[in-house]
Amino acid sequence: VTACASTPDPVEIPAADLVTVQIPELSVVSAQAIADSGVKQFEVDGLKVVVKSIPGRPVVATRVYIAGGLTQADPATVGLEKLALQVGTASGTETTPRAEFKAQLESMGSSIGSSSNRDYSSITAGSIRPYFEPTWALLVQVLTEPGFDPKEFELIKTRTVESIRSRQDDPDSSIRRAAQEVFFEGHPYRFDTAGELETVEPLTRDQLVACYKGLMTRERLTIVVVGDVNPGEIEASVKADLAGIPRGEFKPQLPPEILPGPAAVKV
Repeated sequence: VTACASTPDPVEIPAADLVTVQIPELSVVSAQAIADSGVKQFEVDGLKVVVKSIPGRPVVATRVYIAGGLTQADPATVGLEKLALQVGTASGTETTPRAEFKAQLESMGSSIGSSSNRDYSSITAGSIRPYFEPTWALLVQVLTEPGFDPKEFELIKTRTVESIRSRQDDPDSSIRRAAQEVFFEGHPYRFDTAGELETVEPLTRDQLVACYKGLMTRERLTIVVVGDVNPGEIEASVKADLAGIPRGEFKPQLPPEILPGPAAVKV
């Protein structure tokens, strides 16, 4: 017979002690430490590029970081940035239509996609080393001439709307959303990057195209390539292939300070 352990008495913690008000500053990594790690950082006509060369690595990963996130979002159209990137990376391009675009990626075992979070978004590409160059060529097309296929727009938008509706079907999602709204009340982080029904349902294809175009400026982008690549060749490719990326008027801004209020209950 196994005896059950007695239930310990609950520990009471003052509400003020549950919140860390001050976040310690991160230490700055020295330029020498970065150089010693094998990472190369440089700019190509205003485009920031980071290359980590790993000889012999069979896979090459590329990520294009896009400054933005919820801090830059209009509360009336929250979800626009994420949806624009999803459609822009899945619709093919003006040169390579959607069906051919997907067929080429599948034939190489490569992938191109996007992600969005509170502070930035990104477009990602991955391939094995022998197919890095053709995958890079498709990524360049995605950045400079996205197709925004109308059927793909309707499909992805419908899926997004249904996903937002389904949040209330899952208790964990509902609780997480309620806690987020209470803790970040009055702060951009109170929103979900996917948006809300009232902000996503009215969005049009033209709005997505305009948003995507606004994201693709030299001030917003940072290109990171990791794998068996030559930094000099990457620099030459960025200079030649992304010469059409325009300069914009983007001014980065930090999110507002998070000032937790008193404990609250949301039913």
